[in-house]
Amino acid sequence: MKRVGECNRLLAAMPDSNSAPPLTIGRYAFYGEIASGGMATVHFAQLVGPGKFSRIVAAKRLLPHLVTDPVFTAMLLDEARVAARIRHPNVASTLDVVSTGKELVVVMDYVHGEALSRLMRTTADLGDRIPVAIATTIVVDALHGLHAAHQAKDEAGNLLGLVHRDISPQNLLVGADGITVVADFGIALAAGRSHETNNGAVKGKISYMAPEQIERRPLTPATDVFSISIVLWELLSGERLFHGENDGEIVHRVLSGNVPPPSSLVADLPPAYDRIVARGLSRDPSQRYATAREMALELEQATTLVRPSEVGAWVTRTASDTLTRRSRIIAKIESASAAPVNELDAPPTQVIARSSPPSDALGTGAQVSWARSDAGRTRNGLQLIAILAALLAIGAGALWYAPGASSAHAVPSVGSARLPPASSVLAPNVPAWAAEQAAPDVDPSANSAPGAAASDALLRAPPAELKPKRPPSASHARPRPTANCDPPYSLDSAGRRLFKLECM
Repeated sequence: MKRVGECNRLLAAMPDSNSAPPLTIGRYAFYGEIASGGMATVHFAQLVGPGKFSRIVAAKRLLPHLVTDPVFTAMLLDEARVAARIRHPNVASTLDVVSTGKELVVVMDYVHGEALSRLMRTTADLGDRIPVAIATTIVVDALHGLHAAHQAKDEAGNLLGLVHRDISPQNLLVGADGITVVADFGIALAAGRSHETNNGAVKGKISYMAPEQIERRPLTPATDVFSISIVLWELLSGERLFHGENDGEIVHRVLSGNVPPPSSLVADLPPAYDRIVARGLSRDPSQRYATAREMALELEQATTLVRPSEVGAWVTRTASDTLTRRSRIIAKIESASAAPVNELDAPPTQVIARSSPPSDALGTGAQVSWARSDAGRTRNGLQLIAILAALLAIGAGALWYAPGASSAHAVPSVGSARLPPASSVLAPNVPAWAAEQAAPDVDPSANSAPGAAASDALLRAPPAELKPKRPPSASHARPRPTANCDPPYSLDSAGRRLFKLECM
């Protein structure tokens, strides 16, 4: 009933379209709390982007009075950095970190489900017990997630040596989709953390600690195997394994207490469970499973696991009130954030020159963005290059023209040879498909570029019609050739003047 009351108060406090806007930190709008702790609160939050894009996330916000404390900021940043190195469907994903100087937030995937601890409590309150197949499937999911965490590597490819240190029902989230994820790496042990646990401090929940963790001995992945084995024992039996009136009594039971086999409490439980639990709860770390995955594989052989849809249906039934209210909260958040189309939703004012440009093979989108901004400039530049190329061809023809030459030795006209395609004079970084769109159209039936007829007539004009070349200025005069240039031409057998190249 307490949980229902919290959800009702949160729902009543949600903003509507007429209320003040929610708190915004970075790109995220913050709403009511999902949970709270000693150093941070977890909120419903919404990422809103262009094109009416939105996404509901869970945002872990460091308490305002701790933002300036370097110890707590380092702890939260370490948690985000470590969790981001784990990529597995059974580990809660870390999506983003926002730091504004006054706020520090770690953004995570929102899991529409419930913590295993609450599911266990609700089931016990109803006088029921979690079905063995569902309990086993939940633990197998968690073991695969733990194995991925233990195998996480840093940017250089080196193992982080990660140990969660706080595996308990509170940190296992079971979604309505039937997938269990490991969450909260806040006190995880890993190489490269900027914040280390103070000497003598023991972190974690004593009821789920391995003996070496209590005794402050070196920790390994087997430490997390011990903790998840406690969870398995409690799921099967419906009872607490290590409990007492105070921490001292709990520590004594963890270090030397008797652990009854699950089959003594659960009728018709396959014998394999007793063996698996006993090995996972061995007080000698070397006698436990070497990896979390090894334990998961043995559990998969002990019973037939159920499909995620069956686990999800059980979660939905067990936590129906909470999930229904959370769905209403999310719906209210999304309806409150709905707004008319703004300038971010408007289409770009520039249009890509080609209606369906080829895809970017590297997936960078560079071609599309280039075409949007530079297509117009490229078209103008290519036209200018084409004009300059035509003028250069005219000058070269006039320079090499020989007076009185026959048609066999005449310089070919511009109209008789097409200009090279515009794409051949593009800079190397210009996409070919954009060059095709930017190049001026050429009529193939004319077999000439624009202006070719005028250039052809000029080149075929008699020598008398050509204007004499202006002599170069003194500052740009060529050095006098050493060859015999008096006269600067010779006569062939037909009496035609052939100008000497060295005298040009």
